[in-house]
Amino acid sequence: MSRLSFARETVSFGTTETEDIAAFLPPVRGLDFSEPRQDIPDKGPIAPEYASEQILKLIASALAWLGTPYLLGGFSKAGVDCSGFIHNILSSSIPELGPFPRRSEEYALIGAEAAAIEPGDILLFAQDKVIYHVGLALSSHTFIHSASEGARTGVIISSLGEGNWSARLFGVRRLGS
Repeated sequence: MSRLSFARETVSFGTTETEDIAAFLPPVRGLDFSEPRQDIPDKGPIAPEYASEQILKLIASALAWLGTPYLLGGFSKAGVDCSGFIHNILSSSIPELGPFPRRSEEYALIGAEAAAIEPGDILLFAQDKVIYHVGLALSSHTFIHSASEGARTGVIISSLGEGNWSARLFGVRRLGS
């Protein structure tokens, strides 16, 4: 292991002394970082699965829309509604799975029904069994969407625990399954 040292200026004499910094640090535990571990086989570079890569692309695309204002029927970063937002991010991130719907209720017809929420899933929200809103899951309890009412509007991140989102969650659709 290499020894660390630092320079310290002594005020009384105006000289610089070199001291061993190891005397001031707690003892080093574990391996020296310059030595490779012998008991872990080298399996080469880690490559993400194709599906994971697509989900990361999809979420990155969605996050780029944060702060876009809400506009009923809107379809661009100048203003977008919930289905326009989902349509745009799906079309730009995973066009090979398209074409994608433009209306919220049509998202119930794409992909496969999922029992649990995973990142990249389409969340369908309904009132009286009529789908009125869609969003994209970021985790099992957060999602990104274009909200039209409430304290925050436009493309925002919400939690299923706030407001009545969990009560109105109607379905979860998984693309590419």
